[in-house]
Amino acid sequence: MKLPASAAFLALAAQLFAPLLCAQGPANVLVVINDKSSLCRNIGEYYALRREIPAKNLCHLRTTEEEVMERPIYNREIAAPIAGCLRQNGLTEQILYIVTTAGVPLKIAGSPGLGGDLAAVDSELTLLYSDMHQGRPHSLNGMVPNPFFGKRDAKFTHPEFPIYLVTRLAAYDFDGVKAIVDRAREAVNRGKFVIDTKSAFEITGDDWLRNAAILLPKDRVVFDSSSTGV
Repeated sequence: MKLPASAAFLALAAQLFAPLLCAQGPANVLVVINDKSSLCRNIGEYYALRREIPAKNLCHLRTTEEEVMERPIYNREIAAPIAGCLRQNGLTEQILYIVTTAGVPLKIAGSPGLGGDLAAVDSELTLLYSDMHQGRPHSLNGMVPNPFFGKRDAKFTHPEFPIYLVTRLAAYDFDGVKAIVDRAREAVNRGKFVIDTKSAFEITGDDWLRNAAILLPKDRVVFDSSSTGV
């Protein structure tokens, strides 16, 4: 399953600007840790400590540290263990956000293109909620529409939005991720979004970026559609 980048971007925008989300917290976050990777363990444990994530919300699995994995291995060593963690700890509905860490594979091998089954691990995990409820895996060929796309003022809840929002903690090393986690604790909701389209012509990806710019507060957006960039 491949969600357009703008879908994830607009989901992030909704999180930033929907006031109803303020009540959500550490209990709604699941952290995925690959025990075969010392970097992954360090990141997951540090993030959980700093963000006060409950112990039952840490999902430990054992899989390859390679960036690319085959679909059967993903099903067996990532999707199935995470589903097991959610069910065993009664977290299927409570968890809204899944956080993966450096050391968890990035991609699932497959055929490329909009009709192919090549996908990002994080993208596939967004559909784990609906897969668990339907009792069968989603279609692998092509994109699946993001139900949270453009819902700027909606509160992200289940079962209204039958997906998990997935993000990843990664940098060149542990110190890099640690700095990200620490800075995030001091973050405030201000600053600018810089959106730079590839060109002034009608390209699908550029349309996604234009739509994202429309949905964000106008005074917070720096938008450039020239061919030279910002």
